[in-house]
Parts: sequence; structure tokens; C-alpha cells
Amino acid sequence: METGILRLSFKGYSPPNGKFQIIVKALPVAVDIKRMVTVNFSAFRKDNIELRVAFNNNQIPSATEIAAMEFMIEISKFFSA
Repeated sequence: METGILRLSFKGYSPPNGKFQIIVKALPVAVDIKRMVTVNFSAFRKDNIELRVAFNNNQIPSATEIAAMEFMIEISKFFSA
């Protein structure tokens, strides 16, 4: 993990290739109302999905801070007809 980046993967993950699409929905779990967090999709990488994390004041959390955070993440995979 690196500053401001959250990477995730799952068994059988591969980036979308035209035969299927992936939709990623991510929400931070609000623990500290004074340090609200935003999560944005960044990219589909070869081995993972990359999300960007920031505090509401645009400060970038460290890898240690991100590791201590909780997120609700939903991933949907849709195949083309």
C-alpha cells in the first residue's frame, strides 16, 4: 500500500477486456466525523483495482492511515451479450 492508494483484488480478477465490464462501488465507513474520507476509482490494473483515498480537506492519508480505515466495497461483473 502507498500514500493515498487503496488496491484490491479477488480470486479470478482480471481487468475488463471488452467481453465483460466491472463496476466498483466504494464507501468509507465514517468513524471520525472530523476526518471524513472520500474514495474515488482510479484504474483497473493488471493485478488489482486501484482506488484513491483522500481526507475531506484534500490531505492524502498515509498507507498506515489507510490500513486502519474501513470501507464498504461492492464489485459487480457484467458480461456482454
